[in-house]
Amino acid sequence: MRRIIASVVSVLAIAVALVPMEPRAARAFPATNGRIVFRSDRGGGADLFSISADGTGEARVTRTATDELDPAVSPEGSRIAFARRPRSGSGSDLFVRGLGGPVRVTATPVPERHPAWSPDGTRIVYTARASRAGPFRLFAVNMDGRDRTQLTSHPMGGYDADPAWSPDGSTIAFVSDRVGGFPEIYVVDADGSGHRRLTENTLIDANPAWSPDGSRIAFTRCCPGGDHDLYLMDADGSNVVRLTDSPAEETDPTWSPDGTRLAYVAFPAGGGNVDVWTIDADGGNATRLTTHPAPDLAPSWEAVPTCTVSGTPGDDTLEGTTTSDVICGGDGSDEIRAGDGWDLVLAGPGDDTVDGQLGDDLIVGAEGDDTLRGRAGYDGLFGSQGTDACFRGAEGGFLRGCETLAAGRRPPGGR
Repeated sequence: MRRIIASVVSVLAIAVALVPMEPRAARAFPATNGRIVFRSDRGGGADLFSISADGTGEARVTRTATDELDPAVSPEGSRIAFARRPRSGSGSDLFVRGLGGPVRVTATPVPERHPAWSPDGTRIVYTARASRAGPFRLFAVNMDGRDRTQLTSHPMGGYDADPAWSPDGSTIAFVSDRVGGFPEIYVVDADGSGHRRLTENTLIDANPAWSPDGSRIAFTRCCPGGDHDLYLMDADGSNVVRLTDSPAEETDPTWSPDGTRLAYVAFPAGGGNVDVWTIDADGGNATRLTTHPAPDLAPSWEAVPTCTVSGTPGDDTLEGTTTSDVICGGDGSDEIRAGDGWDLVLAGPGDDTVDGQLGDDLIVGAEGDDTLRGRAGYDGLFGSQGTDACFRGAEGGFLRGCETLAAGRRPPGGR
């Protein structure tokens, strides 16, 4: 559970190199509400579980001898970023689960925590130390572990933590005690410039979460009434509204993809069952989803992409538009051209050929032998079951699950 009590942030560390990188324009995928992924200690250690938004269909996602922490579902809903640590130690690294199993993103002797996705699904922002004994700062990394970039710094020490990427990809909200010793919410441009303070008080503000349209930020505030409650504010820090007002502790909000509800963690003040709840965005209809005696923490709401171009059970030729699309292939062997704009392509079962065309595209293969081609732009290519050939785009990109690259050689490390 990412919460701040009495001005203490629970964040861990990593030493990384500083690599400058230009931010890329992005926007959230059109999507509907899916399942809620959360961490639970009910199995003797921390594993990931999921549950439907109505509280039914609880399912276990991971079952390992390690602890899985801080789940973050990717914008297209097919991957989960999380921190993994040994149950006998304190070090943790970032992994991504989905599209062929867990893939390690970072590998260092010191921990990384609290991953959050860029809205185009190509980068992860997280919290780490600037050095082994240095202050906590924000860093971003590509999905293939490359281009680690330090985004925040401050001469006064303190910490920067709990990042959340805005839906348009331009800014990152985070928590810092860099001024005055009280945790407040700030934003920084995606390239690490332009720090701006959004809250300023003698309270503790934490857990920022952007609404899907980018107009509001939900957050946790402690302790005007002696406990943690949920609040909303406009993206510029104005119009602060209290969402919950109860004797329980309420923390760690995350928005539903359609923006109508939030999931969060609640438990009785002073101790008791720690569970996942949901609530309407206007503060009504608070609903308890989990009831297990073990703590259920850190919810993340899955997005189910809304297809703007769809295939059939047969062999199709699918064309994207000049704007941004979600293209969903059906069964059969499909020819898919993403078109101009920033696109998400979800290939269906069968032997598919996908061309990214113009713009920054995210291309996800399915069962079958697929050919995935990046073109102009910075493209992410994900192979799946079968023998997949991947062709990197003109501006680079990242590859996962590809058996062969453009030159016909097997990628190192099975990448």
